[in-house]
Parts: sequence; C-alpha cells; structure tokens
Amino acid sequence: GSGDAGVLFDNDDMLDNSDTAGGSATRGATQQSIKAYLDTQIAAFPITAPTGTTVATCGTVTLPGGLILKFGQGSSTLDTDESFTFKSPAFPNNCFAVIPTITSQITAKSTTGFTMNRSDTAWNGSATFDFIAIGN
Repeated sequence: GSGDAGVLFDNDDMLDNSDTAGGSATRGATQQSIKAYLDTQIAAFPITAPTGTTVATCGTVTLPGGLILKFGQGSSTLDTDESFTFKSPAFPNNCFAVIPTITSQITAKSTTGFTMNRSDTAWNGSATFDFIAIGN
C-alpha cells in the first residue's frame, strides 16, 4: 500500500484501524489485506454439518448469530394434514419457516416439527420430499 496516498499499508488481520498516529481510520485497505482477512474468516466460519449427516438422514446446522437450519427428508402418504417431527434436538426458541420440495401448504409449524397438506389428489400414494426449516 501507499500509506499516505489514501490507502493503508497492508494490514492482513484488519486489527489496526488507525491510518495515522491519531487513528482516524479514513483510508481504504488494500485488495491484498481484504483478501487475506476474508480467507481467514471464511476458514473459521463454523458451518459444518454433523459427521455422517446428509439430507436423507436429517441434520442441524447452527450459524453464527444463532440462526439454525434443519434439513431432512420425509414421506407424505396423505392428501390431508400430515405431521412431521424434526430430528432432535428441537429448535430452542422458534421455527420461522419450513420449505418442502413438493407442492404443499405448511399448515402449522413449531419448534419440534411441522404439519403440511399436499391437498392434491394427483399425488395419490406416497411422495418422498426433502425440506429445509429455519429457526433459532
């Protein structure tokens, strides 16, 4: 970087926000500093599914800030309200949304599961679906 020409010298950990002895932090970082910082932050970003978890076997992923994603697979056999339970543990506080991969209406959701109604006689019989649920 050029220091006094409006861009900070390389500062890969982004810990020092001072661009002068006064520390006003008014100049931009270099592309190299930004890339190095993001590379270390993305590597530390804790989004990993539990060992052995796939969409077919269900799982839970907790994101930074407390947002939780649950994912799994179910089999719908009715053209009316049908309930499904999330793999334990339940959402601690709220279930905000459930998104199934088959055409259906989510008629209820809770921290432990959801109810959906495919209400479509065209399905007739069993329909396997995947889902994602978002909560905290």
